[in-house]
Amino acid sequence: MGTTINCYPFPFRKGGLAARIQPLRKSFAPILELGLPWKSFLSWKNLAKSLFDHAEKNKGIFHLWGHSWEIEKNGMWEDLEDVFKHISGRKGCRYLVNSEVVDLLNKKD
Repeated sequence: MGTTINCYPFPFRKGGLAARIQPLRKSFAPILELGLPWKSFLSWKNLAKSLFDHAEKNKGIFHLWGHSWEIEKNGMWEDLEDVFKHISGRKGCRYLVNSEVVDLLNKKD
């Protein structure tokens, strides 16, 4: 199952230019095609919020993943909490764990 976004520093991360743009290298063109606001590309949490809004608007799936040790290492707990506040409590939105998504998708087949 594909993921929408990884909880990892973006676009500002340590290393040279190649390391900084690596998270977007494969997905930049498809993300641009979504027509997200330019401010989405200024930070990981902005992109996560915009991608969630796009998935919600288009009745899609938003799949966030991350490793707690990386979140801790990069001091991202506040950003992650901010994203959770943004995406929580939406009417008509279903919040599922991976196995529930797989079951739901299998029912559609």
